[in-house]
Amino acid sequence: MGQKLNFSIDHIDPLGQGVHKDESGVFFIPKTLPGDKGIAEVVKRSKGVHFAQLIELTEESEHRIKPECEHFSSCPGCQFLHTNYDYELETKKNSLIRMLKPLDVNQVTSHEAPRRFSYRNRMQLHYDLDENKLGLRIPSGIVSIPKCKLPNARLIHAFQELQLNWKDLVMDQGQPRRGHIEIYTQSNGTVQTSINKPYADGGFTQVFAQMNEKAISVVQDFTAKLEIKTCLDLFGGSGNLSRHLESNTLVVDSATPSLELTAHQKFYQLDLFSNSALHALQEKVHPPIDLMLVDPPRSGFQGLEKFIEAYDPKYLVYMSCFAPTMIRDLRQLKKMQLEVHLLDFFPSTHHLETLALIKLK
Repeated sequence: MGQKLNFSIDHIDPLGQGVHKDESGVFFIPKTLPGDKGIAEVVKRSKGVHFAQLIELTEESEHRIKPECEHFSSCPGCQFLHTNYDYELETKKNSLIRMLKPLDVNQVTSHEAPRRFSYRNRMQLHYDLDENKLGLRIPSGIVSIPKCKLPNARLIHAFQELQLNWKDLVMDQGQPRRGHIEIYTQSNGTVQTSINKPYADGGFTQVFAQMNEKAISVVQDFTAKLEIKTCLDLFGGSGNLSRHLESNTLVVDSATPSLELTAHQKFYQLDLFSNSALHALQEKVHPPIDLMLVDPPRSGFQGLEKFIEAYDPKYLVYMSCFAPTMIRDLRQLKKMQLEVHLLDFFPSTHHLETLALIKLK
């Protein structure tokens, strides 16, 4: 390690890293853009690829701008603040289209975010009492981000207060010297603080409320044209994607809803990853059903094809925060008509939400 590299960035990968190729291999360099040239230091090698850290730019990309956040160069949270938002969204769309090739999809409808900052209603930060640091984790420890621009108007005050009192909170609760703290806005507008508890301990909500409304409207436009009498909402949480429907809907999740369901929704608590999940679900609701909604975690829903085979739905809506696992799952299905939407739930970062609208018959 420590090898110096003269690089020239060709394109950006799905993780927002610049890619340099030469006779010695492929190098991934964060915080760079196509057209950037300069010097980087190799910090890691893994399975034939190399990871490097930017040291100096000798020639800047035409797409490069001055980042609006002072933490950008050291913070792992954002990947695109060195370019404008239009180019960020174009890059994400092109990356998603490349990933979708196994599904023979070459067109994606993208939905831009209404703003680039002040959108997150949830943040998880790591702390270390020995280092006296609160922030985001990096390989060498923790980087502090006291002036982060991503918390929304309700969360920003709690975020600022946390910078001042996190040590007292940790010690008063007798927590370990290293761990994590999550702050998140609840449905009533208050902010909850959880220390060393599972992610979304107070109930899961999407981090960008306005983009979530856009996702719901896309699903609503799709389902409005269809005749739907029965629906299964798998990994449904509080029935986010099925709330607008008027048909009989069973919302299935391993955690109880944090919001009250509507009149047409009923809830069934079930671990959909368990070996007995399909059998248990079939005892609760009998096939066939008209619409299946699926909104799994990043790991996706391996075994989706068994649920499709068992319930024989006419339509499937798959919402994903990690496109590669969604693509893996959908490749197991046979005949389908597929329409894909990109929703930029996480502007300034490489993350995105993908919504697949599918006719199965």
